[in-house]
Amino acid sequence: MYVKAHELFQRFYAGLQAQPAASVVHSLAQSPQLGDFLNELDPALSLDWSGQDFQGLPSLREKVLARCGMTTACRLVDSFVTANAVLEWQRPAAGLIGFCRLHAGLNSVDFARQLMQEPYRTFVIPGSAYGFPQHLRLGFGGGAGGKLAEGLKYMQLFLDELGAGT
Repeated sequence: MYVKAHELFQRFYAGLQAQPAASVVHSLAQSPQLGDFLNELDPALSLDWSGQDFQGLPSLREKVLARCGMTTACRLVDSFVTANAVLEWQRPAAGLIGFCRLHAGLNSVDFARQLMQEPYRTFVIPGSAYGFPQHLRLGFGGGAGGKLAEGLKYMQLFLDELGAGT
């Protein structure tokens, strides 16, 4: 995937400068250390670098999420996306970032721009920075500082205003 780094950083900078009320973009949480989880890996599992055989990693992900208190955030975003007919995604198998397809009659740049306006003031990154103009990048590892639940509430209000809500 080609990432337009300049556009991505411009959007991050502009979004943070606008001091949004909520964010569905980035992680404010401290990253866990791999060493904290090494004893939970099964040494018999293959690390097949062809990408076909990382069977131990999904269970490790769940342990990392639980220990870092992020399980609820993942479920919250997954429930939000799957409950909205105008949003669609493949739930992330790893990490705390996902892309959802937007079927709301707006491209992601316009959607993100309008969502940053009053009364919503919620920061999302348009997928255009990644070459996916009909997608939104949702990051849900921000902890309490990111105000994820509040951001999703405002996003729902915006979708309802568009007549595209659940």
